[in-house]
This record gives sequence, structure tokens and C-alpha cells, in this order.
Amino acid sequence: SLLNGDPVNVDLSYVATVGEVRMRIADELGCNASSIKLLLSDNGKDTSALLADDQFVDELSGSGFIAVKQVLDPGLVKLTSSEETDFLTSGLDEGQVDFCKRTTLSYGDVVVWETSNHAACHIGGWGGSTHVAALSEDKCTLSVASGCVQRAKKELYGDSDKFAPTRKEFNVQDLVSAKGLM
Repeated sequence: SLLNGDPVNVDLSYVATVGEVRMRIADELGCNASSIKLLLSDNGKDTSALLADDQFVDELSGSGFIAVKQVLDPGLVKLTSSEETDFLTSGLDEGQVDFCKRTTLSYGDVVVWETSNHAACHIGGWGGSTHVAALSEDKCTLSVASGCVQRAKKELYGDSDKFAPTRKEFNVQDLVSAKGLM
């Protein structure tokens, strides 16, 4: 059952571990397994012992499970991007401006994802790579496009160009859970 007492109808036949129970409950609730925590129930009462995925179900002494569905707090999700520049000169060279871009996704004070790139502008034009990162309106999905910069300007190529950027999407809750914050 859920923490509020609502039943969760899940077939637990042939499950060996708590991790398998957690995955089946998550499937039934339509969420990621990382958002489900399980407690052992003794006749409907919480025993307050958080169960580990590798525990064997047949070794537990209780009458069932209580599922706690954790929810991401969008107020703690923050995407920041910064760029540093450096002008370099050498002997016969007319100079080069280096751009280092860094983007981080934080949950509270903890960085849960980050990336960085380097691009440069010199007498021959632009070179290197860059990225663009954005959060969905609900802050549940991080979208990142990364790739080569165009020679004429410090921007990614278009999707139909030969050097089209690579696009990836990340589930923010999974990133937060991977750091043990949920």
C-alpha cells in the first residue's frame, strides 16, 4: 500500500528481492523506480525500516510493504551556465580568444550534472565546440544540444547541416536520485 493507506495492486509472484518489488510498484504507479522507497509493514503499520534493494523478500518478517513515492521539488532545481574568455598572443600570431563554457544542473547545493566545452576565435575563424542546455517548464527534463561551432560564428550548426548537433534529454529526477538525494 501507499503511505496514505491506498492499496497498490501488484502481482508479487516470483519476486526475489526488494528491488524487484520496487520496480513492479513503480510500473503500476507509472513512475520511475528511483522515486519509490519501500518500508516493511507489520499488519498495516510502518516499521520505519527503509528496505534495501538487495534484501531477499523471503527473509523479511512483515505482512507487506508500504511504498513511499518521492516527488522532485522543482524549487530546488537550478540550471546555471557561465563562460570565461582568455585572449592569447604568441610571436607571429595575431591572437586568439578562447571561450570556455560550463553548465551545471544543481538540486539544492549539490551539482547533479555538468558539462563544459571549449571554443576559440582566431584569424581563420571559429573552431571548437559548444552546447546549449535548457530545462522544461516543469523542470523535470534537461535538454542538451552539443557539437561543433560554425566557422563564421560561435553557434551550433543547424539540425539539417553536415555537422548537426547531438541532442540528449535527461530525466532530472533520475539525475537527482543517482546522487542519492531522493
